[in-house]
Amino acid sequence: MQQVKLRHYINGEFREPSNGEYSQKTTPIDGSVIALVPSGTREDAKAAIDAAYEAGKQWSKLTPIKRSDYIYIKYMKWRGPWRRT
Repeated sequence: MQQVKLRHYINGEFREPSNGEYSQKTTPIDGSVIALVPSGTREDAKAAIDAAYEAGKQWSKLTPIKRSDYIYIKYMKWRGPWRRT
């Protein structure tokens, strides 16, 4: 099985954890490592919270109709042509 290395997604970009540390996640089937998950720090959490706070200010300026348009577009991308409703 292929191992996946995940990163933080903060302020629209993927980032390595500030301390460079990762935790191994294993499958219960055979105990093999299936993913490396970033071990976030206070700095990572603060960066994410600050980015979310700033994004919230912009989001709150949008009309409800515009917000629903964005949510619908994201839903349609997530749903994709391979999913059936």
